[in-house]
Amino acid sequence: MNWDRGRLAILLQGQVFTPGKLGDGLMYIGTNFCFNHVNPLCQQCPVNRLCRGYQQDEFLITDYRT
Repeated sequence: MNWDRGRLAILLQGQVFTPGKLGDGLMYIGTNFCFNHVNPLCQQCPVNRLCRGYQQDEFLITDYRT
């Protein structure tokens, strides 16, 4: 299922998300699709079109902030 920003905006229109719910959603996506290893599930991620790593084919994190 690929979503673009317009479809996502229509789906979420009128919804109220608390910071906790947004954080939980991002954690869910991160733990189920965005693994930092050789085979992340980017092709199956519902928000891959909004992801900078997916758009730039940079799936692995090689630099970490300290």
